[in-house]
Amino acid sequence: MFNANFEASVGRPFRAFLDLMLELTSKEGMFTDQEIREEVDTIIVAGQDTSGATVLFNLLLLGTHQEKQQKVYDEIQEIFENSDRDVSKEDLKRLIYLDATLKESMRLYPVVCVVARQADRDIKLRPRLRAPRPQWSFSRSGSKTSMDETNFMSNVHVISTLVIVGNFPIEVVGRHVYLRQSTRLEDYTLPAGSSCVVSMWGLHRHERWGPDYDSFRPERWLDAGALPAHPAAFAAFAHGKRGCIGKNYALMSMKTMIVHILRRYRVFSDITELKLKFGTLLKPVSGHLLKIEKR
Repeated sequence: MFNANFEASVGRPFRAFLDLMLELTSKEGMFTDQEIREEVDTIIVAGQDTSGATVLFNLLLLGTHQEKQQKVYDEIQEIFENSDRDVSKEDLKRLIYLDATLKESMRLYPVVCVVARQADRDIKLRPRLRAPRPQWSFSRSGSKTSMDETNFMSNVHVISTLVIVGNFPIEVVGRHVYLRQSTRLEDYTLPAGSSCVVSMWGLHRHERWGPDYDSFRPERWLDAGALPAHPAAFAAFAHGKRGCIGKNYALMSMKTMIVHILRRYRVFSDITELKLKFGTLLKPVSGHLLKIEKR
């Protein structure tokens, strides 16, 4: 049905991503078998693991904030009443408050909480008005950098052994980090070819989100004027031409999963007990902290 609707709307046959890769390989030899497998593996892992973890964080927050969960349930009941039918494309457009809770969950707990990029030109770094809060711990183990805590800061740039966090450049020496108070960020230019690591955690918990930037308040998404003006202030799916290719599908699938869960069960949690580990993805290490009760 989806294929037929797509073909009718765009006037051309629908072809899956894998079909396109195989066709390019057959006609132009663009990919090896190993490269095709790696691309498919990436899409499967990126599409499943990230969505599952995001749904978990959403349920943890709704389980903690019962009044928000009730609003989501009331919205579901208004749309579906007492039916057990599946979720349609039209239903997804009407799940406005659920959409707001999902985006707020991704703001507070971005599953992919850092992205790496390479500067293609010199970039003059703009100074911040406030110094970052000292609620972070950073360690380096061999060639792999890891975060001991998830309260790491925004505007992180890694250039060789120099790491810039907020206004403060710091030196990485072995497994230790030293703050260099003498260097001013406004005097620093990120040279072309440098590798940069951008912290989504810090970006999403910046003061630009208001004094309640650390609070779960889905209502902020219902008023576009209350959101930060810069389009990259929310970057749970990254931003720009290198952003997540599956963004729209992920939002649809996650909303569908949450509808099927909450229409049958009430969830309970206490997110203050949550402990996190940052590896490839941001994940709980304190158990899932969820209790469910049949409605």
